[in-house]
Amino acid sequence: MGVSQRTRIQMLLKQLHLLLLLFQCDKVELLKKIVNSVSKVKKNLPFTVAEHPIGLDEAVNDFEMTIQSAEHHHPVHIIVGLWGMGGSGKTTLAGEYYNNKYKTMEKSSFVFDVRDAANKSVLHAKQKELLEALGLKDVRVDTIEAGKGMIASRLKSVRVLLVLDDVDDVEQLDALLPYKDSLGQGSLIIVTTRDLEVLRSWGISTVYKMKILDPHHAEQLFCWYAFSQPSPLQRFQSLGKDFLNVCGGLPLSLKVFGKQLNGNTSKDYWKQQLEISRLLPRDIRESLKLSFDALDDEEKEIFLDIACFFIGEEKSTVLDVWDGSRWNGLHSWEKLFNKCLVELDDGERIKMHNHLRDLGREIANQQSPYRIWFPYQVIEVYNETQSIRIRGIASTTTASRIGFEESPQCSSGGMIMVNTNNGPRGLTPSLLGLKIL
Repeated sequence: MGVSQRTRIQMLLKQLHLLLLLFQCDKVELLKKIVNSVSKVKKNLPFTVAEHPIGLDEAVNDFEMTIQSAEHHHPVHIIVGLWGMGGSGKTTLAGEYYNNKYKTMEKSSFVFDVRDAANKSVLHAKQKELLEALGLKDVRVDTIEAGKGMIASRLKSVRVLLVLDDVDDVEQLDALLPYKDSLGQGSLIIVTTRDLEVLRSWGISTVYKMKILDPHHAEQLFCWYAFSQPSPLQRFQSLGKDFLNVCGGLPLSLKVFGKQLNGNTSKDYWKQQLEISRLLPRDIRESLKLSFDALDDEEKEIFLDIACFFIGEEKSTVLDVWDGSRWNGLHSWEKLFNKCLVELDDGERIKMHNHLRDLGREIANQQSPYRIWFPYQVIEVYNETQSIRIRGIASTTTASRIGFEESPQCSSGGMIMVNTNNGPRGLTPSLLGLKIL
């Protein structure tokens, strides 16, 4: 708690103590009033959203423009979606905006981790948290349906700022924001999500897409975590740029890698960490894998195809490949796009963030049918007689184009290395099932 915040509470306590002395009120009753007043002050205090808020003011101003534009079309109340990939800073941006605006509203609430609460079957606890923020004390919520009615009734009568953070299903919105058309005059609702389809399905038309940090702000954020200053140490400038390329402007990545390197002034250590950077740190991997795990089986296969073979290829060409596999390629592509797992550049060529690419290749290398995207690739099998199915093989020229050098041990027609219980051996795999060459 900051100094100014403690001062406000101390002044409040002194004032209440004076009242006790002047009026000799019942001490028990006054104590209850003190507790309620202090709780109210604490609840309305802003929370810390970022240790190093680099580029946050610019993002808030940009987000504000989206909200102002929405006001012209929805003068009664505004519901806006904040959409972006895992680790892009959605919660941070929503939190900073909330801190700036909550004092202008009658009531306010920031409901964190909605998806996690739903997965743990405790969404009714989030309903109770929201109702208490809206002014209903000691409320009991036994079922989600009961909570809906109470929330709807309360939201009609107040001007509220409400943030629903990390939503991944329309049922979660139905539970926490029922009867959205009857919100109080001037209310503002912000929904953060990784999935654009959730917003569209629920009728939210105003959507702000998170932007990755520009190179200048990305360097500053990385350096604050890596060097505890906004610029790199002189002898680490080149290595710092290499890490910035790996992170691709993703705030979570810049923070995790920066912290991992902080305090270590060995260039050899930095080079070693750069070499293994495709083995994603746990925090980054877990954040990104949530979106992958939410895909169905066919969508997962298409994601792995893109990560291994199709970055930089024209979307129309790749759709033909998936049609050849009798997959609904266009539908699955839309699913991946809506979850911020893929993008297109101005030439309609497929893009994917470096970390998503590395996650996909890591997953693809652990399961059959295998995708051979690296010229000297090791496949793990349990025994020599196990059949190996191949989904696709990238030629040496393709592997080089997408960012890998040709291995001296393997030319474009070379053997694939298979690691069995008896040790590594060369294998020319059966082409049964091969779809991509």
